[in-house]
Amino acid sequence: FGSRIELPRAPPPPTSLAFHLRLTCSSVVGFAMARSNNALFCWLALACVGAASAPDQGVRRDCLEGSCPPQLAGDDGTGLLQVVRQQAAASPNVGSADNHGTDALVDIFFGEPKKPQAAGRHCKVEALDCLDLKTQKKCPEACEVLQEMVDLAKSGRSPNVKKARSKLTSRLQSMTEQRFKELNAGKSSPDWFHDALIAFDGALAKLMAGPEEERAKPNPHLTNLGYPLTVVESILFQLNLTNLILDIPGDTVHAELYMNFARVCELHGWDSSMAHAFYERGIYLTGEQGPPVDAGWLEPFLSTAKVYATKSGLHTYRKVPLKGWPTPSYDYNFAVYKLPDCNRTKKLKIGLVSDWASGSPQAIQLIQEMKKENVDMVLHLGDTYYSGTPGEARQFFLEPMRAVFGEKMPVLQVPGNHDYYDGGQGFFDVIDELGQQEASFFCLRGKYWQILAIDTGLLDNLNLNIAMGSEEMKRQLENVMTFLPEDQYKWARHQLKVGKNKGLKTIMMSHHQLFSRAYGMGVPNADVKEASTIPDRMHYTYFTNEFETKSEALPGHLGPDAKPPVNTRLLGQFPEEVLKDVTAWYWGHEHASLLFEPYAGLERGRCIGNGAIGDPANEDVYRTSDCDGTPWGGLPEVIPGSSIGKGDAFWNLGFVTIELDGNSATAKYFQMQDTYKPPKAPTWGGSSVYFTEKL
Repeated sequence: FGSRIELPRAPPPPTSLAFHLRLTCSSVVGFAMARSNNALFCWLALACVGAASAPDQGVRRDCLEGSCPPQLAGDDGTGLLQVVRQQAAASPNVGSADNHGTDALVDIFFGEPKKPQAAGRHCKVEALDCLDLKTQKKCPEACEVLQEMVDLAKSGRSPNVKKARSKLTSRLQSMTEQRFKELNAGKSSPDWFHDALIAFDGALAKLMAGPEEERAKPNPHLTNLGYPLTVVESILFQLNLTNLILDIPGDTVHAELYMNFARVCELHGWDSSMAHAFYERGIYLTGEQGPPVDAGWLEPFLSTAKVYATKSGLHTYRKVPLKGWPTPSYDYNFAVYKLPDCNRTKKLKIGLVSDWASGSPQAIQLIQEMKKENVDMVLHLGDTYYSGTPGEARQFFLEPMRAVFGEKMPVLQVPGNHDYYDGGQGFFDVIDELGQQEASFFCLRGKYWQILAIDTGLLDNLNLNIAMGSEEMKRQLENVMTFLPEDQYKWARHQLKVGKNKGLKTIMMSHHQLFSRAYGMGVPNADVKEASTIPDRMHYTYFTNEFETKSEALPGHLGPDAKPPVNTRLLGQFPEEVLKDVTAWYWGHEHASLLFEPYAGLERGRCIGNGAIGDPANEDVYRTSDCDGTPWGGLPEVIPGSSIGKGDAFWNLGFVTIELDGNSATAKYFQMQDTYKPPKAPTWGGSSVYFTEKL
């Protein structure tokens, strides 16, 4: 919306309203980039491109009508306005009778054309070029937006906020009232429409809240964008205004949750305790499979931008130390700890959960259910939402774990990709305070068993994926398979060798999958992801030459554009001759429970990423991808009878207990099911076992 508000011509200071609104649009652009499967936010991103990329000129009308840059044009080369009209024409709520409402909506986003100005004086660079510090220094004006995204966290605000907010709300009201009359034969809008606009205005007020208001409610996230933007989105969705841009099915449980959230905001106030409670239980962290979507998913993009703009792209990591100078070698005793002995009289029960640290009521309830199983230690397989900021790590992981299990309970964890989006410091602050581990990886070794937990999150720390532009650009921006840096790879392989020599059974754990049934694992090489590792490698955060090994030389011998169901880089580091000595490998990342038959040389692959986020009940978590699994005999199959259940709104949440009894072990898989009775928010019942196996 920033491009529509008439801004002063002079460059605004960092605390101006122009800065804040352009930044909001930049956030939407980034969110569309990071979550390219969400078409609604991709269209909102295009609407915001003018404000984000050229702060003082907005989007040109000639781009709306035609002659648009390739990245802003439709597939057939038409201008953005024509594309929006095509979307509106396909909507059953609008039809193709006229384009007045569509034009009004476009005018809201774009406003009147202004005289173009030279971008960045003598620099013509793409946004991603600004991730390079040299480019930032050489082209400060061209890279202004990236820097402003960083400054967002410093919470600058303008004294003219109220005036601008009223102007924006008034414009939205006029447009929507006119559109309502057109769609309803001239009838006036109902009373609830006015209430919705009041809620919309209140959400904008929250979005632009001053520093004093923000300090009154400590916020663990980088920004306060998520909740108010989601309020706005839900109200627009309820008013069918999102259908002018994208036809979102309204007959799913997922859509019903957002419409009921809008009604709660209207009836009780958008900032009421009831509205927040509904958001936390029914909206928070939803939308990964499609719109509508929790706007808080903007946070990972903003955090990533902050790391590369203010921390030179450096991440926190603790390598395996060297010893034995002047001819050093890795200290393979580093991060190796004693696993408490287990025998017939004293069994050891481990609580295992992944993708859990969200702070939601159902996540807290889940570990309360785990406590009832009398576990002796807790292991978490990564992801603190949204971005692993120090505040999120403390409020969503450390404090709930201590509140439920007490300070004496051994709690260890490995990081996921979300733990590194803010740089990783939050993760290390927490493990230091817990005092159970030195690094982001560890080995627990006992008389019969060893648990080897590895850090796969470090090399999946960039949340700037873009699905726009030419095919070559898309190829350069592809998601890249994660793997281990050299120090950790050699350390992990050594621990496996020790375990084999001692006759131990090994359980491996990580955040990322070795393979998947529903998703491709990415490509081995892509320019942007590889380039994003350069700062860490140049500053010796870690070392790797893994990118020099191309796809054809990896297991499966596939082409460079193939997205196999197996992470062939990880499989190259842990080949089948090594995996035959691994009893089971537990991972998360996918928000589902998938217990696989033997595959790719691994006897037991176990996905348990449903610790806090359940996919919508109308989705199929057991679907298959179109990936080529030929080198491994097809796609992985799920063990018959191991499927988890689903509730009224979501697939069930879950955790695992592994009970070690001498040289034997029993794994039990627990689930928690939701009940959803509109207009109340979903609630979850107690846990129950849905599958048991011997390891």
